Amino acid sequence: MPAASFDPGGWGGTEYVLPNNVGRKAAKLEELSDGRVMAVVLANGQNLGHAGTDVIATRIRATSGTWGPVEVLPLGAVNAQRESFDTFTDSAGRLLVMWTQPAAAPAPAGLFKVFWAWRDTDGSWSDPEELYAVQTDPASSGISPILASRPQIVATGDVATVAWADRMGWTTGMIDVEEDHFHARRWQGGAWGPDMNSDGYGQASIEVQPSPHQSAYIYANPMFVSSPEGRISVAFSLRKTRPVQVVVHPLSDGFPKDDNEPGVWDGIPEYPWTADSTSGWVMHLDPQGEYWSPPRRLAAPNPIPANCASPNLPPVPPLAEYWTQWRTWAQNPGIEGGCRGSFDKVKSASYSGDGRLRIHLEYRSDPTARHTLSSMGVGACDASIGLSDRFCFDRWGPVDWVIDWSDAHIQLQPGDGTPGYGAIHEGRPSAEASVAVPTPAGTFLVKSLDPVNVLRVQRPGGQVDTFSIPGSSSSISAAAVFQHDGQLAIFYNAGTSTSVPGCGLLLYRAGAFAEPTQGCLPGVTVASSFLRDVVQLRDGRLLFLDASAAGAPVRYLAVGDFGSPSPSPSAPAPTPPKPTPPAPTPSPTVKPKPVTMKAKKKPSVKGKPRVGTKLKAYPGSWKPKATKVRYQWYLGSKKITKATKATLKVKKAWKGKRLKVKITVSAPGATKKTVTVKVSGKVK
Repeated sequence: MPAASFDPGGWGGTEYVLPNNVGRKAAKLEELSDGRVMAVVLANGQNLGHAGTDVIATRIRATSGTWGPVEVLPLGAVNAQRESFDTFTDSAGRLLVMWTQPAAAPAPAGLFKVFWAWRDTDGSWSDPEELYAVQTDPASSGISPILASRPQIVATGDVATVAWADRMGWTTGMIDVEEDHFHARRWQGGAWGPDMNSDGYGQASIEVQPSPHQSAYIYANPMFVSSPEGRISVAFSLRKTRPVQVVVHPLSDGFPKDDNEPGVWDGIPEYPWTADSTSGWVMHLDPQGEYWSPPRRLAAPNPIPANCASPNLPPVPPLAEYWTQWRTWAQNPGIEGGCRGSFDKVKSASYSGDGRLRIHLEYRSDPTARHTLSSMGVGACDASIGLSDRFCFDRWGPVDWVIDWSDAHIQLQPGDGTPGYGAIHEGRPSAEASVAVPTPAGTFLVKSLDPVNVLRVQRPGGQVDTFSIPGSSSSISAAAVFQHDGQLAIFYNAGTSTSVPGCGLLLYRAGAFAEPTQGCLPGVTVASSFLRDVVQLRDGRLLFLDASAAGAPVRYLAVGDFGSPSPSPSAPAPTPPKPTPPAPTPSPTVKPKPVTMKAKKKPSVKGKPRVGTKLKAYPGSWKPKATKVRYQWYLGSKKITKATKATLKVKKAWKGKRLKVKITVSAPGATKKTVTVKVSGKVK
């Protein structure tokens, strides 16, 4: 029997979510645990009974293919930002919706507030509430401050986590290092947990906190990224400044003078200048963690970084009696500031498909810390010549650096310690994005963005097949990937294109790509990207929502015995649309055989079993990657009630007994795996 596949004829069976006259701003599809699908649309309420307001309109599609009534939650006249719209559903069917909106006057410019509401399983909605506010750069405009302030939901099982900083998206703004500047909250079962502030620095406190006569600030553009397992990391730059007043000057008698003579070189700076150090740092919040990790440096300094700022030196050289000696010394060796070091500033961050944290840096190393005269007058200045005379002004050259990289990078594996500066390399980090897709034939890897204009599919055996758009040099990335019985459906996009071949749906099986068909999920800079979404139904079909079109149409891509796709100049004509077709009977194909989860790094427990201390379980790393992790702690052979988190506080009543934890990991298309980890020694 031929393998079941996606219909190469394209999308069919158009269904409509909303009336044609309803304006749409953003839309999402959420699959519920019982197989139903919910369309969630951020819309204009004008033609939904709520004129002058934004609304959230939801509609549920039953497994039979019929749609329920439109439900509406009015938000008020809030101007919810479409680029910020995000949703999450748990296994019970509860829906969380989040968005940002500009703060109303007289709030400062650039202040955005993040709101949320949730829908219970009975269809009732909570009232919209503010969760937090983010101050963005008041000088910024357009989409930039919205993207900086928008909530990014990180889902792990039935828990949704959001993380943010009080100030984000500033090119020059700073955050006081002594403030609780990083935050996170978790939503579960309709309620938010407490704010998890970054309120401690641990062993890093000496480096992070300012010393006497010093100031320390964090650049207000921290980068929040999440790993495939749900770990949230924030990479940021720390700047510390201190006054510098020492100048080396082998001048003749009479220098330096006790008092500064303004505008004239006398060995005394006009006023103290500053030396500063800028360094890259990272903090993590694990999926089961209850607090941020202490910050740690991206690279260990040796020596301690210090960037010499140009001193405020008088422009006028000494009088004639010191001219020759001063000129010789000013040209060689120049003014010594004595602050060799380095500078590593975070520019961006991302996670690779295999869990590596990639940091893009601006990096400089080993300045000469010497300021030499680059041009000067032809003779000495004395009091008889006015200070406006051109011969009285001299120009000092900039600090020279041994290494000066505008683009550098460093990569960190999970659990890495702090590497040295030798781990920083010139150039941008690899932009490669990869998606692991388990299938009955093994795990496929869909790779993109490196090289930028090629999309690659790596088969389980290692063979690689490529796709590119003829004549195009645009970056191609995979927006979403699905599989059915070993065939892949790859939604790709290239740049800002909104139509085939610049973006679309690729069907792939056994080394062959079909001709691209319509099904664009464009990049975030394209307006319609916030109005399109796709989910896979339990029978394998794909459901595609395109709310950029009137009525927010939904179409499906059928599955059946269509045979393997093969390249062709044109795809067959799509099935004519029908009003509301019933769901087809699932194909009687053999269910895909689950793959076995294999440990790349074994689960472990850290900590000693002493009363009052905390033990922490780590799930390790798995192939395929674990998407859900569950914990259950035991005292001897008995379960400890409510001990289902990664951490466990050791109680006095447990003295003399042994502890262990069972860690269960699971992933789509794989059988779940349970591993028991015993805690070494008895409770003391």
